[in-house]
Amino acid sequence: MFALGIHYLNGWSMAAADGARKEQAEWPPHPDRVFMALAAAWFETGEDPAEGKALRWLESLPPPAIAASDYTTRATVVSYVPVNDRERKRTLTEVGGLKKLSPKKFVEKLKEEGLALLPEYRPRQPRGFPVAIPHDPTVRLIWHDAEPDSHYVALEQLAAKVTHIGHSASFTQVWLENGDEKGGCLMPTDAIAERKLRIPFTGRLNQLVQAYNQKEWFDYHDLCSEIKRTKAELKTMRPPPRTPWGDFPDTVILTPESQTKQHPAYQRAKTGDAVAATNLVNDLVEDSGIASIRMLISEFCNNGKPALVSAHSREREGINAIPIALAKLLSEKLAVEYEASVVQTNVVSHTGADGYGRLARQANFTGKLTRACEYIMVDDFVGQGGTLANLRGWVEKQGGKVIGAVALTGKPYSAILASSQEQLDELRRRHGSKLEKWWREHFGHAFDCLTQSEARYLSRSPDVDTIRNRIAAAKQKGNGTSGGRSPREQKEYIKQLEDRLQERFPDGQRPVTQRPGLGRWQGYSKYQDKPSPTIMQGSVFDPRFIVLSIRGKRVSLLTTLKLTAALRGLLMTCCPDQPPPEWFSGHRANGTPSTTPHIALIPLPFVGAEHADGSIMGLGVILPASLDPQEIKHTLEVFLHDQTTGLTRQHTLFNGQWFECRLELETRERPPQNLHTHTWTRPSRVWASVTPVVLNRHFDGKDKWEQAADSVKDACKHTGLPEPREVVLSPVSMVEGVPHVRNYPKLIRKKDNGKQSHNHAIIVFDEPVNGPVLIGAGRFKGYGLCRPMD
Repeated sequence: MFALGIHYLNGWSMAAADGARKEQAEWPPHPDRVFMALAAAWFETGEDPAEGKALRWLESLPPPAIAASDYTTRATVVSYVPVNDRERKRTLTEVGGLKKLSPKKFVEKLKEEGLALLPEYRPRQPRGFPVAIPHDPTVRLIWHDAEPDSHYVALEQLAAKVTHIGHSASFTQVWLENGDEKGGCLMPTDAIAERKLRIPFTGRLNQLVQAYNQKEWFDYHDLCSEIKRTKAELKTMRPPPRTPWGDFPDTVILTPESQTKQHPAYQRAKTGDAVAATNLVNDLVEDSGIASIRMLISEFCNNGKPALVSAHSREREGINAIPIALAKLLSEKLAVEYEASVVQTNVVSHTGADGYGRLARQANFTGKLTRACEYIMVDDFVGQGGTLANLRGWVEKQGGKVIGAVALTGKPYSAILASSQEQLDELRRRHGSKLEKWWREHFGHAFDCLTQSEARYLSRSPDVDTIRNRIAAAKQKGNGTSGGRSPREQKEYIKQLEDRLQERFPDGQRPVTQRPGLGRWQGYSKYQDKPSPTIMQGSVFDPRFIVLSIRGKRVSLLTTLKLTAALRGLLMTCCPDQPPPEWFSGHRANGTPSTTPHIALIPLPFVGAEHADGSIMGLGVILPASLDPQEIKHTLEVFLHDQTTGLTRQHTLFNGQWFECRLELETRERPPQNLHTHTWTRPSRVWASVTPVVLNRHFDGKDKWEQAADSVKDACKHTGLPEPREVVLSPVSMVEGVPHVRNYPKLIRKKDNGKQSHNHAIIVFDEPVNGPVLIGAGRFKGYGLCRPMD
């Protein structure tokens, strides 16, 4: 014997008993839901083989008993929650384009291009969160005839991993224990059950594995994501344009590096402080520097009116404000135009980087030149000169011509941008044509487009492999993920990924993770002690009858015949076998009345208490004791439970004049006393009628009451009861709340439409007998129902 203990840490359980409708709370937790929580813990923690074997052993066990308290429910309120499965359909449009839109269109555009991923902009769908609040938040699933033995440790590990059962907010603590000798409140049964719960079955774990489809799903989406990422990266791998240097003049460096970096405004200017940048360049740029630029213009400019161009350089800390401030200052000093439309599109992180980092992470530019003229490039620092080389290539690709470059500071040897023929010869001699071919594939240009510093740095590298490896590592460090591949190699890699995707998932067959299918339904009934073996006497009716509670406006006992007639018609309609069997319909195949016991329908009124009013609280379906439980289940299961959800079915009983109410199987742990079967079937010597006992005929003469009493005694023997010691007939019932006999409608004989005689009765036996006690000609229609009085 062992048990799984479950404690709901919040004091409530959030789980839906009706599937996607999410209107009814589930309590107690279905054994299959608990099994799925254990399986989920197994899936999410590496699928340990020993734990998998333990789950397969657990699914093979018979259904457990369940020890759970009664519960109340919280009113389910429909909430409108953001959906989770939203994807961004486009890339963000350039800010300049969005600014031209109206405010309303601007927001709509942003929502289309990514803002819709935020919860406040996602569409909302109605969701219900049904909650059961148990009287005791601890539940136990008990297997009386099983021992975990070798699976104990694995089950204990799995139980400790379960964080919730049902909704993710329904936090639980689960553990393994030795069980409960007293059994559970709910026991599995193959007969008519008060409720249906889902249970696992042999092969359930394999079914969940196939539905979850974790490995295939992850493999598919990992491949798709890698293909999408590499294609997007390929678009950004287009190398920035460069052109051969020819006789390009040396860069004009305005101030020494140490003086610039020691200036108090330098760091703030580098990280985007425009005021600090203006103060910096005003302090450092001297007239001698301006004169050097004038000489550059006079020597290389054809018309003496070049434009200045600088890039809005981006660093990790922010926009570098120095190039713009310097260009504006020079524009004023030199009386030339300044081109402000050029923007650097990537973060190169050159500050503090080594030569390989600068070579690997090269600047890209965008924008549109407003004039096709001669330009002088302006930057804050020249190191290897790669940024200026790329800016020059971009400007000349746009139709401009770059005649020189100016930098606020830099290394003196870095001023030479155009690589000398001697340096290029040395580079080719040292590393051969193999490196130049690789360089052209990766960077889109030959060695004659390198700066002097770049060519010198490469020629001093030990070998080709070192250059390749160090540049690939530098790309990775700068958040590049291509592994140093060239655009051609990237295309080949994408083709390999697409071939692998096609091979694994032909025709684009996308694997899906499905909702797990339902477990098997199992009937459960409340645990009841067996009747005392000393009480053997009873009628032909089974004391374990079916109780249907009434929802809606209650009616009085006087409507008994109409209510039971309506219920009988509903039962006949819902019977899966047509024509219904004899024990169910009360008629033989030829239509004549049955002479064997068949079902009886009784009212369950509020009687026997000080303020009882005789209103009918429910109806009972009483079955012959000799029936096979499986046959009963086959015939009544469709009427009692929804075959899809396992929930109890509601039925409407309608009579345009007398009543309109709903019937449902009574499943409460503590139903009202008059809806408890024990109230009507407990052993007793004295029984009193609640509905009139219909006599088999009218009696005359002085001894008519004695004759009538004898007929009641015969009726008792006819239903399998012992002969009573005494029968007392009266127009008034001994039970509080029962109407006078004259108020009840008369039962009509079919053969002559005569009204039959009926009375209330008090029946006394020599020994206690078990109920139900139903006697007289109207016992199958709700008349002749007696209540134990001892």
